[in-house]
Amino acid sequence: MLTLNYEYKLEPTKAQAAQIDEWLEICRKVYNSSRA
Repeated sequence: MLTLNYEYKLEPTKAQAAQIDEWLEICRKVYNSSRA
């Protein structure tokens, strides 16, 4: 079986990085609330 992996280096702008941080925070809260 052959497995191929691709890696991409992302260089988001400051605005994009802030948006990603916001999404990750929301995902973390949803995950933690579902675990409680």
